[in-house]
Amino acid sequence: MHLDKKTKTALNAIRNKTKKISGIGIILGSGFGRFADRLKNADEIYYRDIPHLAAPNVAGHKGRLVIGEIRDKVVFVFDGRLHLYEGHSVEEVVFPVRILNALGIKNLIVTCSSGGISNKLNKGDMFFIDDHINLLGVNPLTELIKHAPAGIKQGKAGSDVFIDMTYAYERWMFKDLSKYAKSIGIKLQSGVLCAVHGPSYETPAEIKMLKIIGADAVCMSTVPEVIMAKYLGMKVIGLSLITNTIKNKHTTHADVVRTAKEGSKGFGDLLERAVLLFSSR
Repeated sequence: MHLDKKTKTALNAIRNKTKKISGIGIILGSGFGRFADRLKNADEIYYRDIPHLAAPNVAGHKGRLVIGEIRDKVVFVFDGRLHLYEGHSVEEVVFPVRILNALGIKNLIVTCSSGGISNKLNKGDMFFIDDHINLLGVNPLTELIKHAPAGIKQGKAGSDVFIDMTYAYERWMFKDLSKYAKSIGIKLQSGVLCAVHGPSYETPAEIKMLKIIGADAVCMSTVPEVIMAKYLGMKVIGLSLITNTIKNKHTTHADVVRTAKEGSKGFGDLLERAVLLFSSR
């Protein structure tokens, strides 16, 4: 596999700090950092020690790569997501995915906090992402086209940047995960996640629009990472925690992080189960 210079440099820095290879990749959303503390025999690398990897500037994102084990399954956990609304480029946002792929990881679990739009969703619900809508205004594959041969720019057949996103998420996982969730007293919902730019929360009119176009929940992340992962041939599972809903009269980022931390135990248990199921396929 050909690696660009930045990815290769980051890969070498990580390889110098851990002997663990392959496994499951995880990107944690706001307030989910406690999951990384569950890992056994862990190696910890801060983003500042990984060349070309930007640092998150938002509360609830520590900015560390934790490599450890969940019941003997190796996992590479990015504890700290990069967002477009922080001023990061889309290339910087998806760089962790490129690193995971370079490490030989083929299975990725993305997580996020999201706002519930569907009436069926309540604050604190677990949400399985089975599809998404991209309203971020960017796509990480545009840079690939910019630097691609003329034939690809003209849209000729056989160009691999025009990827099919019909099966972006491993939907088979929902049945198995929902059974497990029920056994520990958690109701796992599913639906469509919409990504918007942020950082401001949506107006009532925007929520109404999102509901009309088919979104069940809304976030400010995740989708670029999924697009890049699919381009790189990775399999993806998406899990979210509903941290606020249209029923809330007022929402702050502190509320979102607090709700994520309050639900971190159940969410962490569900995430562990996802790791084990994903590892078995």
